[in-house]
Amino acid sequence: MKISTSINRFAKYCYSNNVTATPLSAWLERKFLEWQMKNGRAPLEAWAKYLELSQPYLSQLMSGKKKKTSLETAMKIARKTGDYSILDVCGYTEPEGVFIPSTLPADLRERLRRALEEISSTIKAMGIDPESDEAAALASEILARHELTTISIRREG
Repeated sequence: MKISTSINRFAKYCYSNNVTATPLSAWLERKFLEWQMKNGRAPLEAWAKYLELSQPYLSQLMSGKKKKTSLETAMKIARKTGDYSILDVCGYTEPEGVFIPSTLPADLRERLRRALEEISSTIKAMGIDPESDEAAALASEILARHELTTISIRREG
């Protein structure tokens, strides 16, 4: 298989340059393979472009020469891959708000994230009590616009 060839080259590079895999490099390698499985075989340069990182910087992260990245870069990678576990790998805490599991399909995660951001910002902008029936109705409307349906929204208490 052609993808395994690129992994073998990467492993040989790490071995010959005395680079030890780090948790971040292993995480990035796994995500790169997943990305290739979805998008076809592509060079690291194409993945760097997709992640909006420079190819040399991504190479340093993947080879283990750089063991950690900034929170901003980790968040950028998390958004692009739809997997926020990179934050744990880098020692950062998950962002506040609702956690969207990375086990959901990417398109669903993205629609859900956008809908939740819109619900939050709209409720804040309108000054609505987030626990009110008005907020629940608004949330249902916004979810429907993002092709997400609700069976019911119940408030406890």
